[in-house]
Amino acid sequence: MRHKPNYVVKAQILKNNQSDLKAINKSMSFNYLTSEWGLFIDSKPLAETKNDYYDNGKAELFDECVRINNSNYHRRKKLKNRIEKMCLKYECTFLTLTFKDSVLNSTTAETRRRYVVRFLKQYGCYVANVDYGKEHGREHYHAIINSREVNYKEWNKYGAINGERIRVDANSNIKLAKYINKLTNHAIKETNKRSVIIYSRKTSK
Repeated sequence: MRHKPNYVVKAQILKNNQSDLKAINKSMSFNYLTSEWGLFIDSKPLAETKNDYYDNGKAELFDECVRINNSNYHRRKKLKNRIEKMCLKYECTFLTLTFKDSVLNSTTAETRRRYVVRFLKQYGCYVANVDYGKEHGREHYHAIINSREVNYKEWNKYGAINGERIRVDANSNIKLAKYINKLTNHAIKETNKRSVIIYSRKTSK
């Protein structure tokens, strides 16, 4: 029988138990990678880790960590498939969009999100997410758009913008992983800020 998520425990994990989440994720990776690829992972098998948590009265913590990691995995898989489809079929560009201090200080996060969506919509298919600088936590966005031509000047009223042409083929797994990792830095990892992936309704131009 499948149990419903315990949202109280989930909130506690996301706020205070990131180390448990990562440790259990490593054990889940151990099970998958050793069975599928024969790779060595510096971690315990999942069953052994589960026994450790259950024996120490942390069954709910373990079960919720597994649910969170599974959810993150499926979100990452969905994102990976979307990006692969875009990059292998169309000419795409990876964008980083930042905001001026005046914009950050005078608008809400939701308003800034609308600015980003409005800018990206003109390029057809896109995937984007909000990210935060490692040192100062400054808000910015990463995006992949279905276009090689970008009107950079149009974003100047909001802040700075950088673009990188994406050149991949069917064998460019490493390149695709690079862009997926950039997009999922904060979008896949559930934090108190609870950022999400932004998808276009269109799947092509």
